[in-house]
Amino acid sequence: AKAAGMPAHEGEAGMKTVLMAVAILMGLSGIFTAWFFYVKFPGIPASIAGSLKGAWKVSYNKFYFDELYDMVFVRASINFVKALWRGFDVLVIDGMVNGVATVLQATGRTSRLLQSGQLQHYALVMALGIFIIVSAYLFF
Repeated sequence: AKAAGMPAHEGEAGMKTVLMAVAILMGLSGIFTAWFFYVKFPGIPASIAGSLKGAWKVSYNKFYFDELYDMVFVRASINFVKALWRGFDVLVIDGMVNGVATVLQATGRTSRLLQSGQLQHYALVMALGIFIIVSAYLFF
């Protein structure tokens, strides 16, 4: 049971203080290190870089993370999208659009043959159509 007047988390305030102190010390040590290497003794970074050329080059190039990211994610995504474009867009989408156009053109060519321009032919086809519909309704 909790004693009267005691905070719910006894060690929480102490832990916050320790973490704040560590953060402040880390910041101050970074500021001091930068001042030491670039203001007080500016030749030291160049000599360290000269003696550790391979490590300096890898560090300078950000451990080649950008190149790795480009190869794994960017180029892979671009290749996937190109394959999707060639496979799906060109074959499926364009195929459907061109297929509809081909069907409509064939329908137009066929229906053009059925048109004579003479009114009596159209009236005959309408009368036959009405006869077939009425017959189907009455006998089936």
